[in-house]
Amino acid sequence: MDKEKMALLRDFVKANLRITTNAFDSVEIDHLINACIQDFQEATGASFDIDNPVMKNLVAIYVRANFGEGNDKCWALYQDRLKTLGVRFNGGHN
Repeated sequence: MDKEKMALLRDFVKANLRITTNAFDSVEIDHLINACIQDFQEATGASFDIDNPVMKNLVAIYVRANFGEGNDKCWALYQDRLKTLGVRFNGGHN
C-alpha cells in the first residue's frame, strides 16, 4: 500500500478511535493496520481494497480490538465480520 493511502487509512482509524495525537502512529497503529490487512488476506484469499468501506471498517474494528489493552467485544465482532467476508469472497463456501 502506498504511503498516501496508508496515511488516509491511519487517519480513518484514528478518527474511529478518537485519537488526536501522532504518538501511536508508527509504534502501534500502523503495526495493527498491517496485521489486519495480512490477516484479512490470509483468511479470505482476497486482496485488500482500501477504497472498500467494508474493509476500511474491518481495519478500524481490528485496531480497536487490539489497541492498548484490547476490547473483547470488538474482537468478536471482527472475527464475525471476517468470517462473513471470507464466505463472500470464497463463493459462499467457508
